[in-house]
Amino acid sequence: MNIVKKLEIIIQKVNKNARAYLVGGAVRDMIANIPPKDHDFVVTGVTKEDLIAAGGTFVDPKSAFPVFLFDIDGEQCEVAIARTEKKVGTGHRAFELTFGPEVTIEEDLFRRDFTINAIAMNSNGEFVDPYGGVNDIKNRILRIVNPKAFIEDPLRVIRLCRFAAYGYEPSKETLEIARQIPETEFEALPIERFVNEFLKAAKKEHFSKFIITLLAIPNAMKVYFPELKKMATTVAGPVKYHGYDSVLDHTIKVINAQHDPIARIAALFHDIGKIETPEDILPHHYGHDKTNIYENIKFYNKLPNNYKKAIQDVVHEHMRVKKVKLSKLIRIFEMTNRNGTTEVLISIAVADGYCNEEKLRTVAKVAAMKAKELGIVDKIRGKKSDIIKQIILDAKIKKAKEMLNE
Repeated sequence: MNIVKKLEIIIQKVNKNARAYLVGGAVRDMIANIPPKDHDFVVTGVTKEDLIAAGGTFVDPKSAFPVFLFDIDGEQCEVAIARTEKKVGTGHRAFELTFGPEVTIEEDLFRRDFTINAIAMNSNGEFVDPYGGVNDIKNRILRIVNPKAFIEDPLRVIRLCRFAAYGYEPSKETLEIARQIPETEFEALPIERFVNEFLKAAKKEHFSKFIITLLAIPNAMKVYFPELKKMATTVAGPVKYHGYDSVLDHTIKVINAQHDPIARIAALFHDIGKIETPEDILPHHYGHDKTNIYENIKFYNKLPNNYKKAIQDVVHEHMRVKKVKLSKLIRIFEMTNRNGTTEVLISIAVADGYCNEEKLRTVAKVAAMKAKELGIVDKIRGKKSDIIKQIILDAKIKKAKEMLNE
């Protein structure tokens, strides 16, 4: 017996009119042949009292959303009463809710953002798909269910960017509607909500599409990441090295070469300093790696610390690792080894071009060696700290040269 059927039977013992449905990402993933991670359910024909009597407990008693927890075969499942929403103010929380036995599953699905998320599965394993979401999943298209509801919730625009990173292409009409939302709505949305969607997108292969889609929605871009416009209109560098790419074009290429979410986000910022370059020295960008402009980006300080460390090290060191002396390169990797950013730095430097990956990896490995591995324990015993540091550096230089056959 499937989990939806079990839930329905549990609640029907209290209210025979109850109907249970699996909804949201789990249904979308099933249709896309992706193992679902979470199971969310909607129940129609019931009241809050019915769900409490059936054994449900409030997820958050203080919340306006009627969501309950049920234990089904040892799995904690979130169960919501079907509802409709009406905008009553500014921001993503300013909604008046209507929920209860009279709300149908089709009405509940109508309040959702995209057709791909507006599909339910009933207790017989049949899809309820009133808005064409199944076909949109198969065709990888993002379409809005209800334009009026979409415009009323700025968070849905950021989710649009996130689903673009999942490999879905926003329809022309969807982008046009997203562009109608005023800046004031985005300003009312807590920056943490943007960061949450941004970090989810970074885990996906098509993360760069989050950036491209955000750029295509000017009011959202102006609020969250206005630097994108300058990146898109600033030349990446001399034609000899960068062709006719903009800073953003080049950045997208470096992002697409990454396979780790931290590296993807660090890649986004690696050349951010180029937007500060004085026009009279373009197309050159001397000193663009010495900037701290990333600290001024609205969402930077809301990122986890390991992401911020990676951004800092990549911005300041991605050019130096290509041209400094061996001793300096060892020092750089000693620092990035401590910060846990070495692999990110090397990956981005390689994708950025004009460096020897084998050399970087060899020197990074040597930089991480301890005195015992270098065979110098006896040489440093009893020495002062500054002398020990120099002995270790000299040993690492010697070891790196041996491994590099220099």
